[in-house]
Amino acid sequence: WFQDGGRAIIDTGCLNPHRSQFEIVGEKGVLKVADLVGGQGRSGNFGAYDGPFVGSSSFVMGDYLGKDEVVQVEPCDHVQSLVVEFSKSVETIKQGGKANPEWTKRSLITHTIMCAIFESAMRGGIDIEFKSDDKGTTKYVIGGETFDDIPTKDWNE
Repeated sequence: WFQDGGRAIIDTGCLNPHRSQFEIVGEKGVLKVADLVGGQGRSGNFGAYDGPFVGSSSFVMGDYLGKDEVVQVEPCDHVQSLVVEFSKSVETIKQGGKANPEWTKRSLITHTIMCAIFESAMRGGIDIEFKSDDKGTTKYVIGGETFDDIPTKDWNE
């Protein structure tokens, strides 16, 4: 839940590797990528893993009234594209320029979310809630208990 009453729910899997789609639902519509890998969709054909990565060639934009539009895009290797952009950022720093703070922000957010997903999985799927105060400090609520950091459950229990 956000302070303005909005909420975000992440439905993800971290125990099985073959999930190649995502959907983001907001107040004004939907963004859906049905095939991140490229080529196989939800067919059960994992042949895309045996060759060069193609990437998705379309996504769906849906409005709040339920009207969907398929948008065609040039397929690309998303990871490779991020590596190229990150390398450009490193070169900028090496030449005396300033670091792009977006990379630090993305890294910390991604790491925090992945930690929460795995912690939830280790605790039987329990909800992990993030709460930020007006100073930007994040607290984690797990099973009604608030923590300053995500406490890792002992996997040997």
